[in-house]
Amino acid sequence: MAFAAVARREQAQSLGLDVEKIMSRETALELAPILATSDEYSRLLTSPDDHPRLTTIIFSAKEAIFKCLYPIIKRQFDFTDVEITSIDRTNGIFSFSLGRSISEHVPFETNFHGKLAIIDNFVHAGLLL
Repeated sequence: MAFAAVARREQAQSLGLDVEKIMSRETALELAPILATSDEYSRLLTSPDDHPRLTTIIFSAKEAIFKCLYPIIKRQFDFTDVEITSIDRTNGIFSFSLGRSISEHVPFETNFHGKLAIIDNFVHAGLLL
């Protein structure tokens, strides 16, 4: 798969896209502790059977966030520096906040919204800043 996104500088400061194949249960359980906090899982998990899909959504959303923010702040940050605050699968929207100020360009605890879609066995996530 290949994806591209284009925006005029006057309309967008940055953008990020990510696509991930939905993880196996084993992979999701292994990666979950480095991708999100237990608070994120307790708030977002609807059923134990949904764990692989939710873990993939979190991973893809945070990858899109990193791809969007890195060109602006020009520094690495961890998955847990970003908190997914809500996921609306019906409308294809995820919300997140930054748990600490990572740059003067990204205000501390600002709430942001990205887009997501689950198509076939893939999670697609995108963010426009």
